Amino acid sequence: MTIDRNVDGSKTQLKISGRLDTSTAPELESTIDSCLAGVEELIMDFEKKFDIEIPDDDAGDKIATVGDAIKYIEDKVNA
Repeated sequence: MTIDRNVDGSKTQLKISGRLDTSTAPELESTIDSCLAGVEELIMDFEKKFDIEIPDDDAGDKIATVGDAIKYIEDKVNA
């Protein structure tokens, strides 16, 4: 299995080719974990910059795009 990671600005794309099985799954999990760490850091930056709290459930369910993040932050700041 090969994993190609392409980072374009704030967008990360993973291209997986080959067979995914018990021997290759840990590599995929590691790659995905490193991508998610960047998202977690971004959420923490939002919280600090705008003095808001973003629950983990909201971060995963309500913020999927830049537009979602802007609307969520505006709603929190203006609440």
